[in-house]
Amino acid sequence: MKASLDRLRLGAEISNPWSTEPPPDLESHAASDLVAVLKENSASLLPLSKRHGQALSGSSLMPFIEEEEAIYRRLRGEFERVRIAFEEKGVETVFIKSTGLYPSFPHLSSNLDVLVPFDRGDAARKTLRDLGYVELLNAEEPRKFLFRRFVWGIPSFTFHLHEEVGWGVPFVDTEAIWKHAQDAADDGDIKVPGAVEALLITLAHWFYEDKILSLGNMFLTAHALRNLPCGLEEAARGAFERGWEDGFYGAIKIFSESWKRIFGEEFFDAETTALIDERLFKWRLIRWTILPKVRYLDRCPARVPFAADKLIYYKKVMADRNKTVSSRLRDVLVTLLWAFHLKARIRSQKPFLIGISGCDGSGKTLQANSLKDAFETCALRTKVIWSRGGSSPFIGFFIRMAKRLQPARSEEDTRSGGAQNRSGHVVTEKEKVQFRRERLRNPVFRFFFSVLYGIDLAAAYCIKARLYLLFGNVVICDRYVADARVDFAVSSGRTLEISPKALRILEFLSPKPNLSFVLDVDPDEALRRKPDEGSSEHLTEARKMFLEIARKGGMVVVPLDASKGTVHENIALESLSEYYKRYRTFLNALLVVNPTQLNPGRWRE
Repeated sequence: MKASLDRLRLGAEISNPWSTEPPPDLESHAASDLVAVLKENSASLLPLSKRHGQALSGSSLMPFIEEEEAIYRRLRGEFERVRIAFEEKGVETVFIKSTGLYPSFPHLSSNLDVLVPFDRGDAARKTLRDLGYVELLNAEEPRKFLFRRFVWGIPSFTFHLHEEVGWGVPFVDTEAIWKHAQDAADDGDIKVPGAVEALLITLAHWFYEDKILSLGNMFLTAHALRNLPCGLEEAARGAFERGWEDGFYGAIKIFSESWKRIFGEEFFDAETTALIDERLFKWRLIRWTILPKVRYLDRCPARVPFAADKLIYYKKVMADRNKTVSSRLRDVLVTLLWAFHLKARIRSQKPFLIGISGCDGSGKTLQANSLKDAFETCALRTKVIWSRGGSSPFIGFFIRMAKRLQPARSEEDTRSGGAQNRSGHVVTEKEKVQFRRERLRNPVFRFFFSVLYGIDLAAAYCIKARLYLLFGNVVICDRYVADARVDFAVSSGRTLEISPKALRILEFLSPKPNLSFVLDVDPDEALRRKPDEGSSEHLTEARKMFLEIARKGGMVVVPLDASKGTVHENIALESLSEYYKRYRTFLNALLVVNPTQLNPGRWRE
């Protein structure tokens, strides 16, 4: 326990923006453990780098500093792209999770939380969508809108667009934030709240929302306190108007105790400390249910007890002087429903079926798995189904029996594509196709093969996929009915128009996709990716069939002449945008979490 606390204190000293002491020499494993604590606490190493610069070269901390600098550059560069677009549309922004402490740009926050004017909110949302962001309606809150943009190989960019500052209900006066917003001292292109509003936002966020005081939030709180124009009184009045003066002083007390525990010194002078204790004396709920139960931990400065904190939260809701009694009662009911929705982990969602098709070598599996990751990042339950006719062990048994009844012309034909026969020859997919065509010339064999082929796929599409959809999952099919039709046509040497009855029945019985993609790859490129295809001849034939099916069936053709990252971004954007067009459920309506209920009149069809 003492070792952990010592590590936290060392981490606090190293990341302390006001410390002038150089960091101690650390072994690589000790530096790694220390940085893990700092990451848990959202504490930045960039102030350390700014103070000591080249003196840190060769330090065990330097790789971690460079890693954080890369994160900063990536996020700051993305915001610059958004900022310029916002500026062109006349949308101002304020970073509400920044107090102006270096670095002012909050690169360690889980989201880039920006406040925009209420009358420019719709313009800001449209701008983000035009920039390739998806609006996550399942994470929507009153006057808060979450956006993500998916980029190949790196974490998604996340914007939380606020029209007011609050968590379920408002905590800070929005007009005051805009009135006192100022340019950041270290970055003139971003605005941060004034010291009073910065303190209120920071305290409310970690005390009511996170219920954890991290090192990062402790330093943000300290910076805001040190820049207050006239003590605590003005900030306390702002909290009083919104009904949380007790929480304000309770959070200040927890901060003060944490600072003393970690740095061994008082943050406030004796007069201010006496004022805080005097104000807390009249707030019995805080003194009896919160302060005695705060846990001062060895991995973070403090944790606020959940149940007691929720009690204080609802006291705040009922004490908000800017709302009528009926509005407060409604807020209590609605936030209780939201809390139940979150704690019970109720994730009611619409079923959605996506088919990804294309010839071999087009990267279907890669894109299907990437798309699954994108949906799961948005907290949506997602399943992937891979299928290929004749691939299951059960059907494979019957196919092997049929092969014995109609023996191959040569031993080279007895193995599947890419495998070796008894003479050591590697059988290519081209040879495999030729072999199938010879077999499927026999009408009896072709009939039974088509039936087995259809049964094999029916198990995946008509049973497995339907069950997943029944329980409200997003289902991504890596190969779907279009692939079955093309595979059979290429293997039998017949056209799509004369597909066997078994496949037509399969198509009729299979659930219709909400969205279907055809990955269109040049046959020569597909052959380069999968040399065991042997030739691009059958791939060219398959490509023509896929494009024909796409044209007639309204499938989305995705050219693969761009990078795989661009393809992933386009598919994720198209799929999630289409999914959220129909994001409303009956259960969500009962819990008042459908977008139409959270932001009436603001929801887009």
